[in-house]
Amino acid sequence: MFRTKRRWDNTGRRIVIPIINTILDQFWVDARLFLEESGYRIPPKFNPDWKPTNEAERRQAISRLPRPFLISAVRLKDNVPVILKSVEIDSPEFEISVLFSSPPLSLDPRNHCIPVYEVLKFGSHAILVLPILRLFWDPPFDTIDALLGRSVYAPTFRRSPMYPKGYIPERPYMKVDCNGHVSPSCTRTARWPRYYLIDFGHARRYDPADGIPSEPILRGADRTAPEHSKPVAPFESNPFPTDIYYLGDMLREYFLDVDMVKENPSERPTIDGVVIRFDKLVKSRSFWCLQAVTQSGNQPYSFPFTYFARRLKFALRFKSPLPKIATNPTRVLTAPHEFYSASRQRVAEMPGELAT
Repeated sequence: MFRTKRRWDNTGRRIVIPIINTILDQFWVDARLFLEESGYRIPPKFNPDWKPTNEAERRQAISRLPRPFLISAVRLKDNVPVILKSVEIDSPEFEISVLFSSPPLSLDPRNHCIPVYEVLKFGSHAILVLPILRLFWDPPFDTIDALLGRSVYAPTFRRSPMYPKGYIPERPYMKVDCNGHVSPSCTRTARWPRYYLIDFGHARRYDPADGIPSEPILRGADRTAPEHSKPVAPFESNPFPTDIYYLGDMLREYFLDVDMVKENPSERPTIDGVVIRFDKLVKSRSFWCLQAVTQSGNQPYSFPFTYFARRLKFALRFKSPLPKIATNPTRVLTAPHEFYSASRQRVAEMPGELAT
């Protein structure tokens, strides 16, 4: 079942790329028939009897999503492409994913957590059925309004309506039929996408009655938090200020960077404060400021003819530069401020004791 594709590198040596990894992909091989019975078709490469018949099939079979617990699939009842994610049933990630996808939180318009369409139980794991999303910066933002429209909410957005014909999840730059590169059918301002927060692998649920939360430090992709990089860093700390730092670090080049990335975790604002201040910032911008074109720092200047054509079209149609928000942001945190900012840190005795 270890099928491969062969390539040649620049030195003439043969490179063998596996289509199926017998360790990482075994879960999906075992779950294939169960998923078909549950109404989902996964890529044919997970069928032990399948063999690619041409180069296009081989190329597609080698492509994979960033993590082995994620695969693409098609929901058979309506032929809708989805993403399947395997998580352990007794994990906090499963609990929190289902929590935000269940009433009353799923009915709250402020909820930007990725929705779970269905939960399939397979052995000790749950298979979450999720929508297909794109990274928030793809395609690039073309105006300030498009940038402000998503900045404090989410790292990914749903493919429709900017990509109504879809794309290959494993190769988001390719059309579904592999015949050329995909491009958005419209701008974000023309048809606003909805953005989502994803991946609750390190998420935890806390009760203010239990006191200030404290968790062992887990270093993710962003390892620049000051409280994690001191000569003698704490073994445990309050995770809320670190979350604010990570969000602020992502926004560092744009706004709100001063307070959100302060070295002292207790001096950072809560998420309530961030959202309310951000809302005031957006409302203080003029129409023409929101319509201004963005430009990368290393990108040579060129006169944006298409940009001005779009702006004229939106002006004639009285198109708002930002999506309509039903209500102003309200405070949702119920615990005292200290619960989200104070810390009862436990310092490691030796640097080698730090959690990784």
